[in-house]
Amino acid sequence: MSLSVFDLLVARLGTWKTSQNDTSNLRKLVLASIEKSLLQKFDDERSLGGTASQQLPRLMALRAGVELKKGEILKAKKATFLNVVGEAGLGLNSALTTLTVHMGVIDDSYLPFKDLIALIGATYSDRWEEMKDRAIAFLWMICLVEDWDSSTNDKTKAAFKQLTDLLNGNLAPDAVVKKIEEGFPDFEQVRDATSKASLIFRALMAANLARGGIDWAGFARSTSETQEDHHIFPRDWLLNNRDQTEDKQLWAALRDSVLNRVFVSKKANLDARAQTPPNYLGKLTASERRQLQIPESFLGPLETPITCEAFSAFLKDRYDLIKQDFIDSIRQGLSTSTTSAQPVLMDGARGGDDSARS
Repeated sequence: MSLSVFDLLVARLGTWKTSQNDTSNLRKLVLASIEKSLLQKFDDERSLGGTASQQLPRLMALRAGVELKKGEILKAKKATFLNVVGEAGLGLNSALTTLTVHMGVIDDSYLPFKDLIALIGATYSDRWEEMKDRAIAFLWMICLVEDWDSSTNDKTKAAFKQLTDLLNGNLAPDAVVKKIEEGFPDFEQVRDATSKASLIFRALMAANLARGGIDWAGFARSTSETQEDHHIFPRDWLLNNRDQTEDKQLWAALRDSVLNRVFVSKKANLDARAQTPPNYLGKLTASERRQLQIPESFLGPLETPITCEAFSAFLKDRYDLIKQDFIDSIRQGLSTSTTSAQPVLMDGARGGDDSARS
């Protein structure tokens, strides 16, 4: 059998008594703590072999101050993890809820990077509602500033330390804003993000959906409803109206750019089909289009056949909107201050139920 770190940690920790004097283990903890709808998005309810359970050991390791390498997690003393298990399930559920409700993540395939689950879950406390806006703002920043497609152990540890410092008042919000202003991907990088294989693509699609709004079919956008990935300038329209003398591969890349994509309802996607964008975008008010981050230039006039250069100019208009919105939302989230000088997070292990420590 191919066993994950979660599977091995289930066996390593065995069972323990809860505060209700019931017997529990990591599998029972996940099933009891996470809402069923969230399990369906982020895990496999029968085998618990999905993203959520895979991040639970890392979540617990961060809370306990244990190294994130598989070997270090599995050789740590049982008591180390039992000391933090009391809040691990609540933290995991909070992480998945935060991602879907506040960060526009539809399912695990649109996670900007998977360790977001561990970072949010490790940060969770009974003061989460008070500090979540600042935490989310910081997490959005690191989504695009760090290279999360490479080895993440050191990056995740460093991010957790910075997040802890921010929430405890030891990292200035201005420093976080400066990082996103200086590190936001340039136009060419964003333009060339064309599929979920790109972290930039996943992050910007999720961030756009987190803004909410309604589509041109009159449906409110939400992670709880079916959403479809729509080309704002429809594929068929571009196929019929592009400059046929220009390179097909270049056109395909521009067409599929995240700057030409938005989540909408199935009805809105069908309504657009091969229409010219002004025909259906005109159904929205200016403020509704702005909520979707669709610039007024997308309403035309559109000269056909449209050239790559002209189409890139439209994409650049949307890039400028998205970049400014991203930076502004981070600045706004960081402006939320805690109501007490008491640290919201303590270094090292966090305690769980007394029964878990026995």
